Amino acid sequence: RCPARASCRNQRFQQCKYPKFVRRKLSGHKGFALFANERIRKGSLIAEYQGEVVTGEEYEKRKSMYASEHNFYFMTLSTNPELFIDASRKGNISRFINHSCNPNARTQKWVVRGRPVVGIFAVNDIPPGDEITFDYQTDQVRNDRTVRCECGEDACRGFLVGSEPGAPGGAPPGAQTGGGKA
Repeated sequence: RCPARASCRNQRFQQCKYPKFVRRKLSGHKGFALFANERIRKGSLIAEYQGEVVTGEEYEKRKSMYASEHNFYFMTLSTNPELFIDASRKGNISRFINHSCNPNARTQKWVVRGRPVVGIFAVNDIPPGDEITFDYQTDQVRNDRTVRCECGEDACRGFLVGSEPGAPGGAPPGAQTGGGKA
C-alpha cells in the first residue's frame, strides 16, 4: 500500500478515470484512430495501454505469426526481464492511438500494486476533435523491417523504423517495407 494514501498519483490507474474519446476509421493505411471527445488537459492520463504480457521469446513467435498483418500492437514493458505488451487480440481501445512525429501524448511506465503498467499521458492540452497520438519510438534492434511513417507532420522523420532501402544508413537493399500502425 502506498504511504501517500489518497494523494497517491497511481490511483489514476486504479480508478480508470479516463477522458472521453472516440475511435474513428481513417482513410489510407492508418486504419483506426482515437480522437478527443472533450478537452484533455496537459498531464492527464488518457488511458492505460493494455494487452497480454508476453516474454521476449513469445514476442518473437507472435511477431512472426502476425507478419502478414498491416497493423501491429506491441509495446515494450521492461527489458530485464524482457517483457512486452501484445494488444493485438486482447488489448483495449488505446491500441488505436496512432504514431506521430509531433505527438500530443507520450507513454510512461509506472508501477501499480507491484506490477509495471504503461500509461498514455497528454503532453499538452488536447482540444475536442483532435486525434490523440504518441511517438512509438520503435526499436530498430527488435524489428526486421523498415516501417514508413504516415503521420503527415511537417517534421515527419519518414520512417518509424529504418529508412528507405539502400539509403545511406538506411535499411539494406531489398529490405521489407510497410507494416506498422501509423
